[in-house]
Amino acid sequence: QLRKASEKRGRAPKSQPLPTKLKDCQTEDRSEAELFLVEGDSAGGSADVARNPQTQALLPLRGKVLNINQDWPEESDSRYAYKMEKLQERMEKNLEIQSLINAIGAGSQDMFDLEEARYSKVIIMADADDDGFHIEALLIGIGFRMFRALIEDGRLYTAKSPLYRAVVKSEAVYAFNMAEREALEEIHGELSWTRFKGLGEMNADDLRDQVMDPTRRRLVRITMDDANEAEYQINAMLGKDPELKWQAVMESMGSQDELDSEFAL
Repeated sequence: QLRKASEKRGRAPKSQPLPTKLKDCQTEDRSEAELFLVEGDSAGGSADVARNPQTQALLPLRGKVLNINQDWPEESDSRYAYKMEKLQERMEKNLEIQSLINAIGAGSQDMFDLEEARYSKVIIMADADDDGFHIEALLIGIGFRMFRALIEDGRLYTAKSPLYRAVVKSEAVYAFNMAEREALEEIHGELSWTRFKGLGEMNADDLRDQVMDPTRRRLVRITMDDANEAEYQINAMLGKDPELKWQAVMESMGSQDELDSEFAL
């Protein structure tokens, strides 16, 4: 059965080649195609084995991506045009940002065309630690600045990963926070837990079952409010105001064990 042209997945804008690190999915139907953004090659290796190659694409990103929010000028700035030009030059030279633009395939900023996006979902998959939260915030910030329509249309997500794993009668059980861990111990008694230090430590089966399987995973849809909060966190953590930085650090410490209770498939 032939699909309409608007439903098919295209290539990168202006005939730009797809990123060399992109492990694309096979489907040509945009409505079922997903792009996972993964922190580092180590996690990318496990995720490549865990993914469904028919519908799930994978783009490993190297370390912390460029912090464009910190340098994005206010339109009221008298030097706005000059600062924006310099920032654009930096973004054009940044491999990770250009890889994102070409993988999504719909342009960026004012030229972003949601109808041309090659994936129905873009999913950020980072470690559940300080560095992972930072990378997650940076990527949400890039989404806010470069691909805002993705957020407005509810197509940017973060994937939650379990923090703990134990075995009960030869079956693995997982906890995404301390409350879930305590609840499982109330049911099964004291358990011997493995603490995941990052996605790179998870084997492909764990990653597939708990983070990538559409029937079991926990995704959080990013809203414009989330994007604004991410921008605040980035500017606070990396800015020059020591009081704001201290406040952001304390807020982060208080919120790490409070994972969202509402998830979307």
